[in-house]
Amino acid sequence: MKYNLIVSAFVALVIMLGGCGKDPQPNHDNPDGPINSNEIFYVDGERFVVLEQESGQRLFFQLLPSNEAVMPPYYSPGYPYAKNGAQFHYQNEYDGDIVVPETFTLDGTTYTVTRIDRCAFDGCEELNSIIIPNTVKKIGDKAFCHCHSLSHVQLPSTLDSIQAETFYLCESLRSIQFPESLKYIGFNAFIMSGLEELNFTKYVKLDCGAFLDCPHLKTVTLPDGMDTICRDLFANCEELSSVFIPQSLKVIDEDAFFNTNLSSVELPESLISIESEAFSYTPLTAIELPNSLQFLSGFSFCSQITEVVIPESVVVLGSWAFGGCSNLKTITCLATNPPEIFNMGAFEETELSVIYVPEESLEKYLSDSGWSEYADIIQPIPYF
Repeated sequence: MKYNLIVSAFVALVIMLGGCGKDPQPNHDNPDGPINSNEIFYVDGERFVVLEQESGQRLFFQLLPSNEAVMPPYYSPGYPYAKNGAQFHYQNEYDGDIVVPETFTLDGTTYTVTRIDRCAFDGCEELNSIIIPNTVKKIGDKAFCHCHSLSHVQLPSTLDSIQAETFYLCESLRSIQFPESLKYIGFNAFIMSGLEELNFTKYVKLDCGAFLDCPHLKTVTLPDGMDTICRDLFANCEELSSVFIPQSLKVIDEDAFFNTNLSSVELPESLISIESEAFSYTPLTAIELPNSLQFLSGFSFCSQITEVVIPESVVVLGSWAFGGCSNLKTITCLATNPPEIFNMGAFEETELSVIYVPEESLEKYLSDSGWSEYADIIQPIPYF
């Protein structure tokens, strides 16, 4: 079954990539002496500081020549910094509730926090919440990877994008408010997170698998202007029962809603393609396909569907378009020219007892290489 293949491939990928890469630790030493809070120190000519806040929380920053400060990658917790042979190790675990400052002043110079780099908080399992200031314009990939207790995130109003796997395995994160400035959510950005609802009021590009394997996700409202629901976008979100699809949508990509809890969905008239297994292993009982649809290959293994009307606009039925829809009994195809049945299995493992086609096109269907296999159940559409 494809579900098992997906899980196996995912596990293999996790093992191969290993999150942010916790390699065996080398011997650590700081060439410039001890690291004291609120004092600038140097490694290979680059400046760093451990900033201790009034709350007692210690935050680690790299200071740039432009008087910008960034929360750097791999330095916290448990990662060595190594460059040109110089190494040091920052031991502080980020935990509890963190407020990242917009600015801070050291030795008479004010620094503005503009970036959280990749993996900066990876593995901080006791981090509960974080407020990111509006001065931050970029959050790197895997920045909060494996933060299992993270339940509250305040994103900056200036944020442009959320990168790949940024909130991977943030199981306690039940909700998040996306700023209006956001334009892009990356590959597997929220994979296996605890989100329960998504409500996009403004267009955001959602990359493949952005919300894959979110076990608590129940409702989704997609934004106007969206033209493609990308591959695996909501696959294996087993509680997803409601989705609003905008009128701008043209393509539902493969496995987009694979193994969800959708029993019905309203498809827009703009839709032209439903790709392979887009709705596989869902409890869909009926679906109204729009008259704009041209390519159809996405309903295999929808065991609850009993009847389908294929609109006149469809020109191609892809592999296993309805294969495995074990209760499918009736198909009405309105196309006057028989849609091409691409490869095999379009109606395999169904209970098809009748295929209705336009009376004037009956002979075309009976002689078509793809449809002739079902000649014994092809009948003209009855008119009452």
